[in-house]
Amino acid sequence: MMVVLFHLNAGAHVYALTRNGYAAVDFFFVLSGFVLMSGFSGKLESRAAFSRFAARRFTRLYPLHLATLAVLIGLVCLDALQGDEAAFSGDYNLNGLVQCLTLVQGFTTQALSWNYPSWSISLEFWASLLFGATLWLARSRAWAVFAVYVLALGAITLTANDPGGPAANAGAALGKAAHSFLALFTGALLFKLYGVLARSGRKPPGWLEWPATAVVTAAFLFTGRLPPLGTVVLFAAVILVFAFEAGPVSAWLRGPAPQAAGRWSYSIYLTHPLWTMLTFKAVYAIGLWLGQPAVLNDASGDHLILGGPFTMDLAALACLALVLATSAATSRFIEEPGRKLVAKAPRGAPTSPSYRHRP
Repeated sequence: MMVVLFHLNAGAHVYALTRNGYAAVDFFFVLSGFVLMSGFSGKLESRAAFSRFAARRFTRLYPLHLATLAVLIGLVCLDALQGDEAAFSGDYNLNGLVQCLTLVQGFTTQALSWNYPSWSISLEFWASLLFGATLWLARSRAWAVFAVYVLALGAITLTANDPGGPAANAGAALGKAAHSFLALFTGALLFKLYGVLARSGRKPPGWLEWPATAVVTAAFLFTGRLPPLGTVVLFAAVILVFAFEAGPVSAWLRGPAPQAAGRWSYSIYLTHPLWTMLTFKAVYAIGLWLGQPAVLNDASGDHLILGGPFTMDLAALACLALVLATSAATSRFIEEPGRKLVAKAPRGAPTSPSYRHRP
């Protein structure tokens, strides 16, 4: 939802946080590596097990990705029929479409074409395949290989051209891909540390969740002032604290609303561009009707400002409500059937990764 509000870019009261919402992608990659390691460490010891793992990752990610692309193709064709813009041109060109369909756009300068958040999904897919292959081939020594990955990817991230966005140039694309892979393998190593602490009984106290929450807030507020890998390090520390689920914030997160948002999170991430674009257009149209400026073009891009922060609070809440409603439906009717396409888990693996049962 931080990414949703980042892309809406409305001047609501939480704008100081949401203007850096892109940093949530780092949190996603670290958490993804942690959860994948929790579910599959020691479980991918044969070619067949790896093949099932790869198939599960594909059917977990691709059906919704394909569905959102289909909607965008329809909208682009509709715009072309109405004469607004030539079909398959600009950001919606055929080359970008092919890259999105083959899940390679995250490695190229076409990363922001079509459904632009999916650039990170393409990196997640290939990083998770490398993760699974390493577990299969290295087995008990996989964590040491992950450490080598992190060191090598860290060097690439620090020496590649300043990313400036995932598609600025070839150097930026390389840097962003290395950064994302590094975050995922950092999460995998983090699970190793979690296991050591859990087995030794050295668990962080529950009250530490409050300063961990403050660290997350500070990471979003000051992302631009942190070193290149600062958010990865901070988010890894926070995830380690919350992995033990021993404090009051974790108790709240086990409630029905946060749990539902968690189940819908992938849908929220992939379906939100439609609603952020429509909300933006609606606010802009209202501004024209009222004869008031609705958009300020500043360092953050097109920034919605109509009526001040209270009005923008309402716009942001309306957008989030539409995104959540859509995500509840796509999670049920697209994501869940996709998961069932490969129902059989690797031998001995849990149906849903759960580190709580594997200290």
